[in-house]
Amino acid sequence: MIRKASSWAAISLLLLAIAPSVFAQARDKSWEVGYFGGVNFYANELKMENAFMYGVSVGYNLRPALEFEATFATSEESHLQQPTSTLLPDDPPLNFVFSPDITAKLNSFNFRIVGNVVNKMRRWKPMLYLEVGHHNVEIQQSSVPAENISAYTMGFGGGTRFYFNDYLAARMEGSIEYAVQDIYWNKILSVGLVGVFGGAKPSDKDGDDITDVHDRCPDTPHGAIVDRYGCPHDQDKDGVFDGLDACPDTPDKWPVDAKGCPTDADGDGVPDGKDKCADTLKGAKVDADGCPIDSDGDGIFDGLDDCADTPFGAKVDAKGCPLDADKDGVPDGLDQCEKTPTGAKVDAKGCPTDADGDGVYDGLDECPDTPKWWSLDKQGCPTPRLDRLSLVILEKVNFKSGSAVLVPEATKTLDEAVQSLTYWSDVKVEIGGYTDNRGTAALNKALSLDRAKAVRAYFASKGIEPSRMDVKGYGSENPVADNNTPEGQAQNRRVEVKKTGGDESVHPPLSSYTPPASAMTPEQAPPEPDKKEAPPKPESPKPEPPKPEAPPPASGI
Repeated sequence: MIRKASSWAAISLLLLAIAPSVFAQARDKSWEVGYFGGVNFYANELKMENAFMYGVSVGYNLRPALEFEATFATSEESHLQQPTSTLLPDDPPLNFVFSPDITAKLNSFNFRIVGNVVNKMRRWKPMLYLEVGHHNVEIQQSSVPAENISAYTMGFGGGTRFYFNDYLAARMEGSIEYAVQDIYWNKILSVGLVGVFGGAKPSDKDGDDITDVHDRCPDTPHGAIVDRYGCPHDQDKDGVFDGLDACPDTPDKWPVDAKGCPTDADGDGVPDGKDKCADTLKGAKVDADGCPIDSDGDGIFDGLDDCADTPFGAKVDAKGCPLDADKDGVPDGLDQCEKTPTGAKVDAKGCPTDADGDGVYDGLDECPDTPKWWSLDKQGCPTPRLDRLSLVILEKVNFKSGSAVLVPEATKTLDEAVQSLTYWSDVKVEIGGYTDNRGTAALNKALSLDRAKAVRAYFASKGIEPSRMDVKGYGSENPVADNNTPEGQAQNRRVEVKKTGGDESVHPPLSSYTPPASAMTPEQAPPEPDKKEAPPKPESPKPEPPKPEAPPPASGI
């Protein structure tokens, strides 16, 4: 049994010798001197009373986990209880009589290899050791030395140290010492005090300047500020210790990163612990609470809004800029007329304006100051367009056969021409008359001139200044169609208006036009005559002058 125990002890010491030193309390190259006392429990073969023992020890720590130690111990005298003690001779003299006055005193010298057990406890440090030594037993009878018996021993033991500080420890241990030749073994229990001197500095495995024996927090990260017990401070209670905390004044309960600084998950400049809108889009401007600002209320946050002054209520695109489907300058959402034609001028509500009331919107109206009761083209201008055309054929302006008398159907075209001459009030024209090729040239020229004069007279009767109008008769010259067909002859019997000069940009003011009775508003209508006054009697119409006779049928019609 002793041999098995010794084998296990040797294996344990080998492991301790190669074990890391970070958890051992002993320090390199240090000396340990101690005093101890205890009880020696003698082997049964010795038939001795157990006795108190005391002694001293000197140890040298080669490394924290491995120590060499020498001890000396002496015990008080103890009485032999029976004559069968192996300390007495096997063949005593014939005159030997056993007496309880026989005492024995044990002195022991031991050399130990001590292994300090690796552990994480601050003050308790277990140990195991193997030892070899020498016993010297002094036997006395009636205070007279009788014999000295010696024996070589080997043994093993273990115990623990309790460190009061880095230089003083209590030591408690138990061991078994086996006498190799005499085949007995004693058990010893002892306690004592040891002092540690010299060698390396006391162990401080976390490097916080608080030695392990005093360090209640031996795993403090390097660089952390600690208290007197070696435990780290955390002034702002963010979980990152002072000394490692790059932001030591973080408000309570704010999330922080590994450096102890407040996190800002959405990157808006407001720490997560304060941010009431922690998922703000990157780039958006925020208020003091970390919530995005939308100055114009269009749903696109400032900082992401390319058009930060969009009117309230306007529809916007993904960049925050107003939509304007009809391109009228009034944003959709505010535009009450969202299908305004392109180019039309609009009012503040996005609806097209028509200053002259002619049904053609401003911006599209090429003649924006024409009366609304005139006959106008799609561009809002009277026809013919004297501002564009240098020569205009007056369609459907016909005369009674062989004469210069206008037929009633011609008045519509002529009235439209009057509107053009009225609007382009500075333009001068030539009115030319034409016939087909029937009749003599002289007669046709005379007839065409009379017809031109008739048109001028009609224009003059409508207020056009005669000085603006020249007349010419061209007869059958310059045909515009084939005179060999009735249709062609009809096209050649025509009246042309040709622009000869004047400023096309001069127009009468819109207020200068007098609307016809059918176009008057109640405010524009003249007052009704007083019923008490009798209306004046109309004058008798003057007799019409006799009409000229029609030219001979042979002339151009």
